[in-house]
Amino acid sequence: MKEKELNIMKGIASIFLVLGILSNTIYDGKIAIFHNIIDFLSKPFVWPIILFVLGCRIYTKKYSNRTLFKYSYTFLIISILFNIICFFIPYLFHNEIVIQNLLIINIFMFISLVYLFFLIIKKIQLSDYILWGVVLLLGVISTFLVVYLQDYNTKNIIINFIRGLFIPGTITSYFAFFTWIIFPVSGYLYAQIVDNKENNSFHFLVGFLSFIVYAIMIIMSSKFSDGTSLIDFKNNMSFYSMNIYGSLMNVSLCLFMYSLSYFTSKIIPSFINVNLKRWGTNIYVMLIISTLIINYIFIGYANNMINVDWVEILLIFIPIFLVTDFISNLIMKKITKLLI
Repeated sequence: MKEKELNIMKGIASIFLVLGILSNTIYDGKIAIFHNIIDFLSKPFVWPIILFVLGCRIYTKKYSNRTLFKYSYTFLIISILFNIICFFIPYLFHNEIVIQNLLIINIFMFISLVYLFFLIIKKIQLSDYILWGVVLLLGVISTFLVVYLQDYNTKNIIINFIRGLFIPGTITSYFAFFTWIIFPVSGYLYAQIVDNKENNSFHFLVGFLSFIVYAIMIIMSSKFSDGTSLIDFKNNMSFYSMNIYGSLMNVSLCLFMYSLSYFTSKIIPSFINVNLKRWGTNIYVMLIISTLIINYIFIGYANNMINVDWVEILLIFIPIFLVTDFISNLIMKKITKLLI
């Protein structure tokens, strides 16, 4: 498995990531099709991809137990700071104290659990087949518990936090462990397969079959979903509370995107590859910086009073992405110098 393909996947995801954050914050929603397109690009094409690549890299880097533990607590600290700086402080501009925003289960908190999970897996030497079985079982359990607990509400934010850490359905639970662990594990297991299958015919076959599976699953879910069934991948907080059907559907998307990146890497111009590599490498910093910029401008300063149409969204997106890229690159260079 080559870094170039992984960088292309994450680089493309970084573009949709920033666009999605901006659109969700200030788009007026008057043209439903634009909202649906951006929602689609900034969710399935971002978070599952990022976590799939994370799993691939955990396998290819062969991290030691110490490194896995170090990454786990580092991302936990980042997740706490991310909630404070990006989702708590902006509301203080308007004398709003939103305590529950301190307990948002964000992507960094989930990644912290991922590293801890793989540390445990490594310690107990769980086989790949059992690992995949455990992950599928957790997905099934999560699917049924979301439905079972949907009418259970409590005002206790600590209980909601503990529940949301593992089972989706609470307003602060974006990356519940039982639901989302399938993506890094899929990447981890697929990286082992690809290690011995670096050839065009293999990637073409995987890409073709995964695209067919993804298309069929989308058609089925759109046609038969009733809001409660196992094939309701749109039951969100919509996307973030996806069930096992939606999880497997998005795993097939990840496989397709890797195959697509494999063939794209052979023809992509070097100047595009350089940018995608930088965006892919810096994607976590770009998430923080873009959220900071957008939240402080449109929530902190403007108090959510700005709503714009789709043309203005695209016009605003360009400078915000460029500034995010510039600042993120400076920060990563500083971090690299400190680590050398």
